[in-house]
Formats: sequence, C-alpha cells, structure tokens
Amino acid sequence: VIEQSVSTRNALNDILARQRIRASFAGDVQEARGVIRAGSPRVIIAEFRIPTMAAKKIVDSLRQQGRTIPVLVTTSQSGKTADLLVEKLGASGYLSKPLSAAQVASQLSTFLSAVH
Repeated sequence: VIEQSVSTRNALNDILARQRIRASFAGDVQEARGVIRAGSPRVIIAEFRIPTMAAKKIVDSLRQQGRTIPVLVTTSQSGKTADLLVEKLGASGYLSKPLSAAQVASQLSTFLSAVH
C-alpha cells in the first residue's frame, strides 16, 4: 500500500487485517520501490494525488521492469471519471475514497484470486 496519509494507511491496515490480508505500507514512491523489490506483492494499492502521482510512477516503473502486478488506485473519483483515470494510468482498478471495508475486500478478492 502506497499512501501518504497516515489516517488512510491506518484505515487500510484495519480493513486488510480484518480480511487477514498481510500488507506492507509505504508513505512515498521511493519507499514503495524498496518494499516492492524486497518482496513479491500480489497486488499494489497506490494513491492518486496530483503532487505525488504515486500510482502513475509505480505503474510506469513496473512496466519498465516487465512486471505484471495489478495496481489499484485510491481516488476521490468514481464511475466513468475513475474508469478513465484507471485507463489513462494503465492501472487495474480503483478504490473510491472514502474507503469502505466491503469495497476493498471485494476488489482485492477479485485480484488476489486471479493472481493466486
């Protein structure tokens, strides 16, 4: 999980822990790259914020390395706007903020079962 906001990281940590999903967290792209190199994540959740562009940087970095790890983007957008964002970034899907446990669990189960 790549998320600058401590409160959003904490919320995701609680949601993932309840689903018994083990996760690593990074506050920025540089830290995330280290976490990704150190392990083999099955799914990446990355924030979409204009200043950091974490999701875009991670998607581009994975492509350059030839890695095919699904990336879910967290965004305040939804519907067609979010669909266009995901397509433009080359991400696999999105999670709308404010995050809900049901939405996160549903999206992750889709990608984790496909990867597993």
